[in-house]
Amino acid sequence: MTAAEREMLRDGAGELGVVLDEAALGRFDLFASELLRWNAKVNLTAIRSTHEIIVKHFLDSLTLSRILNQGSSLLDIGSGGGFPAIPLKIARPDLAVVSVDSVQKKILFQRHAGRLLGLERFTAVHGRAEGLPAVIAERFDCVVARAVSDLATLARLGLPMLAEGDESLR
Repeated sequence: MTAAEREMLRDGAGELGVVLDEAALGRFDLFASELLRWNAKVNLTAIRSTHEIIVKHFLDSLTLSRILNQGSSLLDIGSGGGFPAIPLKIARPDLAVVSVDSVQKKILFQRHAGRLLGLERFTAVHGRAEGLPAVIAERFDCVVARAVSDLATLARLGLPMLAEGDESLR
């Protein structure tokens, strides 16, 4: 990431109410590099430039940060190359994040990225959303997805994974 791109990420995150310190910016830089490196061999995303990764993946993912309470648990269904799961985890280390995708190579990348970035309380699970209640016993404060299916289907898949208590989410 160039200095201008780092500044764009820091400033864009700031506009979203997210403060990125130098350590977080370094993790985003490393994540973008690894994403581009892996993407040259394995199709993780159609986005192929660092500038677009910052805008269309990183900053888009960080828009959720404001609505997540401190220490929340997050389930990301169909996260592909790790969006929004990994950017949220980088910016918000307090979150417990589980990322699910049905494509094994994308989960392998996410696991690699999680280890490389030193992300604690981040788990990448290979599987389909329909089978989640059978393999993941925990329930989450928030369930998110990007471009997975229509809203009715997403609600049917995600609602059983939500923790009890906040009826405003149902």
